[in-house]
Amino acid sequence: MTMENANANANISVWWDIETCQFPTNNFDDIYYIAKNIHLALSNVNLHGRLTISAYGNSDLIPSKVRRALYIMGTSLRLLPTKGGVYNGIMPDLLIWALQNPPPANILLISSDDSFSSFLHEFSMQGFNIILSAPSPVDASLAAAANIFWHWPTYISWKLLNAIQQMTMENANTNISVWWDVGNCQIPTNFDSIDCIVNNIRLALLKANLRGKLSISAYGNTNLIASGLQHALSTAGIPLCHVPSGDVYKVIMFDMLKWVLKNHAPASIMLLSSDVRFSKLLYDLSVRRYNILLSAPSKVCASLASTANVIWLWSTLISGGSPLKTAEQVTFKIKTLSASFNFACSNRGRFLVCSCLHHC
Repeated sequence: MTMENANANANISVWWDIETCQFPTNNFDDIYYIAKNIHLALSNVNLHGRLTISAYGNSDLIPSKVRRALYIMGTSLRLLPTKGGVYNGIMPDLLIWALQNPPPANILLISSDDSFSSFLHEFSMQGFNIILSAPSPVDASLAAAANIFWHWPTYISWKLLNAIQQMTMENANTNISVWWDVGNCQIPTNFDSIDCIVNNIRLALLKANLRGKLSISAYGNTNLIASGLQHALSTAGIPLCHVPSGDVYKVIMFDMLKWVLKNHAPASIMLLSSDVRFSKLLYDLSVRRYNILLSAPSKVCASLASTANVIWLWSTLISGGSPLKTAEQVTFKIKTLSASFNFACSNRGRFLVCSCLHHC
């Protein structure tokens, strides 16, 4: 078996030196796309194993918005007390990881620090597949240790449109499961029937080249939903699950995970909600090759929007309209529609734990 074949499905551990490889954008909303684009870049070189990302940097150099983005991306963040101490922070953790994950395994180092050179050469000789990303110019000894080299930040700055087009093609005829938070995405009074809305959702999906079998599940507090609407949902074949106010997220998440266990990727998952608490779950599903679709009212957080390959405004979806067409339009519209929300962040050990205080 060749090294390429052996490493195709092996674990991939990413070690990111934020000090020498800083974020390639001044727009914090774009940071949410970085992990997805790293995953895409690895897939394009036939590396599909379990991906973990660990980031290291001086606490004074990492703004709270960046920490929030890293948390949503599922990245462990180790904050270092002094600038220039990333090498000493990464190496002990990398050595422990290497002992726990013998070859075949993949190591992606995002750093231009030539102090890593000798260790990377040693890891390579032991059978690890070494991937390096660094800005130019890069130390020759450091570059020579790698089997694959990517210029930072070019490879993770690809337009998200490439990923959207690829995922849409793969999922054109796969199942589409819709999860509807009725209290969050309410039905306007000017719509005559639920059947009309369902048909318009089908039409909107067709405009995104998604033609698979459609199933819709609705969730909400039935004490707050008119009996006529409940009857209309039932008549249209849409099950309505009664959930006390404030618990919709938990119930949808549980049912969605059960659905995922029975419906492996490729498949499409559409969320009708602007609840930011879904961000982490949808991100995890997106990196497992599920095609994430999102429709929300006019206010939507960047952390939630970034998990989706295709996005509709709620009013557009139920009118049968087209999704936002390009990543640039998505980013622009999310920026103009997002409201700020605050995070209380605390370091518990080496992981950054954030709790959302205000929704968008």
